[in-house]
Amino acid sequence: MKARTISVVALLILLCIASFVLWNFTKAAAKAVNPDTSNNSRASNGTDSKDSSISAAANLVEIPASGTLELCEAVLPGNTIDDTTVRQRGPNSLHWINELYQGDEGHLFLKYDYRETFGHDQATLAYFRRFVDALKAHNIQLATLVLPPRTMIYSESLASSSRPYNLDLGYQNYLASLEVIRELGIVVPDLATPFLELAKTDAVYFKRDHHWTPEAAQVAAKVLADALKDNAIYKALPKQSYVTTQKGVAPLESATYMLRVEAVCEVEIEDESVNVYVTEVSSDDATSATGLFDDAARIPVVLAGTSHSAIETFNFAGFLQEELSSDVLNVAKSSGGQFAGLMQYLPDEELRATIEEPSLLVWEREFQGSFIPPFINDLRQLIPSVYGTCSAEEAVAIRTVEATGGTRLDLGLPSGITGSNHYLVADIADLSINNPSVYFRYSSGVEERLPLGNPRVRPKHFFMELLGSDVGELSQLSVEFPKDVFGPITLKICRAN
Repeated sequence: MKARTISVVALLILLCIASFVLWNFTKAAAKAVNPDTSNNSRASNGTDSKDSSISAAANLVEIPASGTLELCEAVLPGNTIDDTTVRQRGPNSLHWINELYQGDEGHLFLKYDYRETFGHDQATLAYFRRFVDALKAHNIQLATLVLPPRTMIYSESLASSSRPYNLDLGYQNYLASLEVIRELGIVVPDLATPFLELAKTDAVYFKRDHHWTPEAAQVAAKVLADALKDNAIYKALPKQSYVTTQKGVAPLESATYMLRVEAVCEVEIEDESVNVYVTEVSSDDATSATGLFDDAARIPVVLAGTSHSAIETFNFAGFLQEELSSDVLNVAKSSGGQFAGLMQYLPDEELRATIEEPSLLVWEREFQGSFIPPFINDLRQLIPSVYGTCSAEEAVAIRTVEATGGTRLDLGLPSGITGSNHYLVADIADLSINNPSVYFRYSSGVEERLPLGNPRVRPKHFFMELLGSDVGELSQLSVEFPKDVFGPITLKICRAN
């Protein structure tokens, strides 16, 4: 009886051991088929919208040592996939990535990357000249960085692409475009030449993302500092020493092209990695400089760029601090186009009051190297924002109301308001109103209906400059709202000094 009991116990123990081994084997197998994505940056930040039932292992796209990535038809040029269907897959903010061209070694290119011409519209240049003059009148030096197209830097990776790129034409047109910009009084260094040199040893842009690498951002900061070394305003700025150190490597989270491919094609692509840099006040200078920048009013440099500047991983603001030896206020905005950063900063009188005068305004720009007519609407807002609002006593016309609903407000006008030295200032307390528009009618019969602000920015004041005197006097002005508006609203016409 005792022996039988021992045999039963032994059998139970063996069964438990076998069950434990089988459970662990099943768990490991499941993990191999459906890996845990809790440490995946794309899953954790909410941008990965693929169906969780899709097997990552079964849909893994390998990065080729040569040749092209294997992509689905929906992201290739000439696709016939219904755009509504494509938009439903993945982050809606990436719907603009709808025609990708394949390059070698896992490179992807968008149609915007193939820019070869950078011509400027003369009317737009005239507005930019006035913008630069307004900044200089307020002791602000404008410097801009025009990022060259990715195809210009990686032309050798286009061999398998279905679309050719003329490197010589694009490069020469890029340099000629910069000369035109310099004639406006804007400091603008050549980034194409140092980027082509950097590409021999390091990545300039990521293979499956439209952004630059931190190494390219560092080179851009060095090149800008060199271009400014003899500039009178820059030389007058208070200086502070900074040092940058590398703190490790991380997976690239932005990965715009890759995220779009993954969402639309329902596949998984290996993450690219990015070196992580941190910029701090130099220890050698920290003691002697104590208090130099304690007062926010002493920040001498403002960075108003795109996502290349806004994403902290690329550390562009930090590299600027190091190379310019100056503190930097970063007001760059992601997904807001060329002007969102400028519209965030210039209309904000409280923010501008924290900036040292004279000051340097760094404007980083991507994709669009040309100054083109659509920019005029933005410049008609930015130019008066440099001058700022006017008091009730200084206003040529003013109306303040307590709105209790409604989508339109008219401003009564005296006679004689004419010329682009007049501008509208609209103060709207209702913060839910982000995209109002203005309606102008002139005595010549010319009418305008223009959007105010930027979809990504809610400025302190909305500005809009009138057209020139050739269209006659302003005879009607209305501000229109996308929905019922509540709270105080002030509309006024100011005159530039």
